[in-house]
This record gives sequence, structure tokens and C-alpha cells, in this order.
Amino acid sequence: MIFLAVTMGFFAESYREQLVDSSKEKEYIAQLTNDLKEDMKECGIGNIRSVASFNKNFADYCDTLIALLSKKNPARSEVISAYYSYNRVTFDWATPYFKDATYTQLRNNGGFSYIRNQTIIREINEYYKWVNIVNDYRDEIKERYAAIIYNEGRKVFDQRMVKVMLDSLNEKGFLSMFEPADSITQYISSTTPIQFASHDAETILKLCNDLASYENLLKASISMIQDQGKRAQDLVEEIEKEYDVKSKN
Repeated sequence: MIFLAVTMGFFAESYREQLVDSSKEKEYIAQLTNDLKEDMKECGIGNIRSVASFNKNFADYCDTLIALLSKKNPARSEVISAYYSYNRVTFDWATPYFKDATYTQLRNNGGFSYIRNQTIIREINEYYKWVNIVNDYRDEIKERYAAIIYNEGRKVFDQRMVKVMLDSLNEKGFLSMFEPADSITQYISSTTPIQFASHDAETILKLCNDLASYENLLKASISMIQDQGKRAQDLVEEIEKEYDVKSKN
């Protein structure tokens, strides 16, 4: 009888541990799924105002600015558009912020020990490996090109005139990130002195080359971000096949 009681107690404790493990597994999986769905939105899946869409806008302004700077005798309206495009290009660049709190718990707090499916574990690790790659590429763009364009641009664009133009636009409430550069001329007073700080051909050519490099990197980053969104979507689908996930989204 004592042996039977001990054995039954052992099985009961083992069963309770299995229930706890199963509960922890479902909790981690649900949290991770929520994180992945947020990443999908960040990368543009089901979200038209995504990081990728903003960076496409920045890349388009690079292209516009190159075309305007390449003109030998630009009209006043084209100089205004160039200043506006320069401001948009140097404003910032959109950065994807991936949710990794749950993954950090899984990796650092022994959370992976609760996940039974080894294939899912491998796919989770593969996904966050790509998160690191995308983040490293983002940092490269920020450090190597954004500052170069900004610093070189100061030789061509008079920063006092940049402020005058922005003040004029601000009075009209006209600072939309998605407004076409060539549509803002009417908002700048005809008495506002807008001209380039330098007409040196070599300086302008260097700026155009920097802009072209920056534009290419932005376009490559857009592709990377969109691919990462697809990876998030695929991983969510795999998880939902394996688990009965009730996420917040």
C-alpha cells in the first residue's frame, strides 16, 4: 500500500509538472505570436504606413533631388523643390523595431526548454538571426551614408535658407512627409531668397553620388524589411498549425 501510494504520488507530481510545462509553453508561444504579428505590421503586412513605405518615400526624394541638382540652370521653383527634397532626405530614415522581449526570455531564461517542437525552435532562432542582420544593415546605412549626405549637403544648401523655407511652410501647416516636392512652390513667398550655397560642379557631383548610394541602400533595406515581414508571417502560420494560439491581435 505504501509502495502504491508513493508511486501514485510520483505520477501525480509528474502530471502536475507536465501541466505546468504545457501552460508555460502555451504562454511563451502566445507572447511570441503577438510579437511576430507586430513585426509583420512594422514590415508592411497589413499596414500601409509602414517602415518600408516611409523609406520608399525617402528613396524617391533622393531620386528627385539628384534630378534637380543635375540641372544646369534650375528655375527658382526647382531650387525650392531641391531645398524641400534635401530637407526630406536629411530628416531621418525610418527604422524597423522588432519585438524581441519574448525571444530574449526564451533564450536567456531557459524558456526554450518548454517548447516541445524542435523544428519550431530552429525556425524561431533562424527568424531572429535575420532580425540581427536587418538591424546591422540599418546601422550601416545610418552611420555610413546619412551623415555623409547631410555633411556634404551643407556645402550646397544654405542652412539659413532651409530654416526660412521651413518656417514659411510651417506657417501654412505644410510639412507632410508624403507631399510631392514640386507642389510646395506656391507656399514660399516670392520675396524669399532661395538659392544654392554653392554651384561648384565637383561638390554637387559628389553629393549626387552620395545620394545615389544612399538611395540604393534604402531600396535594398526596403526589400530586406519586406522579406522579414514574410518570414514573420510564415513563422506565425507554422506556429498556428502546431498550437492553438489565441493572440491579442
